[in-house]
Amino acid sequence: MEENKSKEKSSEHSKQIDATSVDWELTNNAAADWALQYVGGLVRKINETTRQRIAAEVANFIQNKESIGQLKERLSKPFGKERAHMIAVTETTRAYAEGNAAAWKESGFIEGKRWNTNRDELVCPLCGPLDGEAVPLNSDFSDGTHLPPRHPRCRCWVTGVPILDMEEGVTPSEDVPVEPTAATAPLRPAGTPVTDHLAIIDEDARAKFGDETLEAIDSAHGDGGLPRMRAYEESPGKNIHGSYTTKMSLDVNYNLVEMPDEILISPTTPHPHMTFAHETGHYIDDWGFGVEGWASEESATMHKWREAVKGSDAFGELNDRKINPDKYVTRIKKDGKTFRLSTPEKYLDYTQQEREVWARSYSQYVAEKSTSSALKSELSTMLSEQKLPLQWQADDFAPIKDAIDEVFKERGWLG
Repeated sequence: MEENKSKEKSSEHSKQIDATSVDWELTNNAAADWALQYVGGLVRKINETTRQRIAAEVANFIQNKESIGQLKERLSKPFGKERAHMIAVTETTRAYAEGNAAAWKESGFIEGKRWNTNRDELVCPLCGPLDGEAVPLNSDFSDGTHLPPRHPRCRCWVTGVPILDMEEGVTPSEDVPVEPTAATAPLRPAGTPVTDHLAIIDEDARAKFGDETLEAIDSAHGDGGLPRMRAYEESPGKNIHGSYTTKMSLDVNYNLVEMPDEILISPTTPHPHMTFAHETGHYIDDWGFGVEGWASEESATMHKWREAVKGSDAFGELNDRKINPDKYVTRIKKDGKTFRLSTPEKYLDYTQQEREVWARSYSQYVAEKSTSSALKSELSTMLSEQKLPLQWQADDFAPIKDAIDEVFKERGWLG
């Protein structure tokens, strides 16, 4: 009998909830109001006037029920196509999440929120573990995020959890917060954001590849306080994709010291995002570890990374090409003559320099750890077109990625 009463009560409660719907007009109004106040606050390197313009555009998008394409088209005029896409996706995700939360609080029967991903191949390692997780409305999710977006270009959303579901234990109560365990907690950037010290000069270059690459680097790891560095879109020389250089300068005590000079990214490189990440790897290798010279060559911290690299199939093939060059000779015929083509040993020596291997592995690490579609696309193209195994297939790279995680954890750049 008690069981029947319980069922009747649950059914009655369910009917009450079904009869009450969230005021979606309130949701849209709340999202638009929130957009006008806060949208653009996390967009890098813009002034207040530009922030207000972004906020107004996002608010209009919501109020007028426009398509995301219409918003991107308007934002592309001041920001360019790539940056406009990032701003549109990120800021509308943020505004709708905040608008939903406001409407749920007003409804009186939504007490929780559930994280949702698109459950496709584009879901990133940061958002994937959150899919389906539900917490009380005022609580953070297990990774410390309060609402989407988790990162730039985030496509996630939250749905409301009714009181009844909360009572039935779909989520923990507020006095029992969800805490990630050491085994499952995702590694997150710690320390100082790299972009506090590294800036790319020129608005067009930032829109073309700079901002997205810097966002990807910041999402992959922090640092311990690097010296300031500038990057430009400028040719570093014929047939060179990018360069990293230092210069001699006087310090405050008038001593002549070596300092970072500049990173140059060629306007004609087919993979500017990966090239920028590669040269940033040199900058971090040179200045991030507190050792004289290149950390990849000198630092004991890098020991596990060096071992992982030497154990990879890609590095093994480069080594084998030096030891057994005849295995890799290509023969071509021209004008009745046969020519033997092989990779010069000097170039193979260059590809195996630890500083170069580090820069290549660093750029791939950032591409795989981030959600940047441009970095991932460029990496995929490089892998499919490379004649020498300079980048690693995903399974071959996994131990190297884990080793870099360990390096950065030891430095306090991941936590």
